[in-house]
Amino acid sequence: SNGFQNELSYAITNLLSTYDAATASSKDQEIQLGLLSPVTLFIFHSSIFHVQDRKTFRQMWELHKRIPFIQIAGPVMLPLTSFLKRSLPFSSKFVDKKMDTAVVTSRQGFLQNTTQNLLKDVETYKSQVAAWCSEVVDSSVTSASGTVQTGLEKVCGLLINGLVIAKNVSSLVTMIMNMHYTLAKPITKNSVLCCIELIQLLKTIECMFHEKEEVFAMTSTHLIQQFSLKVLNCIETLKKKLTQDKRYSDSSLDIIASFNLIAHCMNGCCNGPRKTICKLAIEVARQGKALSSDET
Repeated sequence: SNGFQNELSYAITNLLSTYDAATASSKDQEIQLGLLSPVTLFIFHSSIFHVQDRKTFRQMWELHKRIPFIQIAGPVMLPLTSFLKRSLPFSSKFVDKKMDTAVVTSRQGFLQNTTQNLLKDVETYKSQVAAWCSEVVDSSVTSASGTVQTGLEKVCGLLINGLVIAKNVSSLVTMIMNMHYTLAKPITKNSVLCCIELIQLLKTIECMFHEKEEVFAMTSTHLIQQFSLKVLNCIETLKKKLTQDKRYSDSSLDIIASFNLIAHCMNGCCNGPRKTICKLAIEVARQGKALSSDET
């Protein structure tokens, strides 16, 4: 129906604009995987309605300049442009030899730029891991002021920071290895040594987690409650901003309802349906401009 077609087209445009603004950090695997949503929806939309949207196709095609490959899982990488050409028969009308050549040049340039900055990235992660390890060694549930609340907040911050550093280091190593393999480019000795150092940093983080596993295990329930409290406080702050207006629009009511739904889901155990409902509610709030990309 026309209603479904228009709704699907709006969803594609909205999702694409969101991820287009977020792809400045193309090393983030979550952003890369999230980009599959508008791309696959666009292919589905074009297939069932036989629509040849040149503008949207070009917009997706140009993303290769920032994300030449999407890391699916492990060594599996999906070239975005090749996926579009293979899935859309009409793509040959929009793609010429010059665009194909630009894709190859962009991939090689991206790999070269990443390789040149690899040593600098290694030094940056070394300093981050060293600072994190020193804080973990001195961490305890009871803070210097003697309050358990402050101690839990510090342990929560260390746990999140360690996981984020490990995720970034792992994504960098995976991307370097996979791009050399996919592009059939020989990896240099310096790149190999840098990757070894990055893997050593991952092992260092792992050892520190094992060393402090007693602290994390004993306070796991309290840590979950601490995370939930931070999210609920953020939701309450955003709700107060919306309820300050005396007149409510339909959009404002939808956003408030989505915040209430998130809070209700977080009051129970964490399971698949609750996660899905929370993601849908967050998307409603984000589309209503109530949440920024950093808050989501």
